Amino acid sequence: MKNPKKIIISIIAIALVSFLTIPLSVKAETNEETRRAVFDSGHNVNVKIMNLAGTPIAGLGGSDDTVTSIKRSDSLTITPTEENTVSAGNSEIPIYMWFDNGTIYWYTEDENPKLNSDSSYMFSDLIKLETIDVSNFDTSNVTNMSYMFSGCS
Repeated sequence: MKNPKKIIISIIAIALVSFLTIPLSVKAETNEETRRAVFDSGHNVNVKIMNLAGTPIAGLGGSDDTVTSIKRSDSLTITPTEENTVSAGNSEIPIYMWFDNGTIYWYTEDENPKLNSDSSYMFSDLIKLETIDVSNFDTSNVTNMSYMFSGCS
């Protein structure tokens, strides 16, 4: 018959090893969570785009004929302000936009920023818009894209 002291010591050792590994695995899962950038609502982003492009009646049924392209920038080349911030209030990482020579550039540190659940009207009434790169947008939470490109040619 095996020594009872050795069996008890083995059980304690197994319990101790199990106890020590549980917090480590939970900690590893927590560290793997990533912070996310989330765009503001489609309507709010549209108003900011038009304001940045100098459209005087932005968000009041007007249209813009200066924006021809919307694309991601590799770097932030402007000073962040409230006027060029297009991230939602719950966004953990900010998103910025600016206008330069017919192009709206956007920048965030998040590789795949999320579009807002309500992305309706986001690019509407940009009547000269020819190209837009949406390849990095995470649309998994979007429930409303109505009129997203309304008025675009």
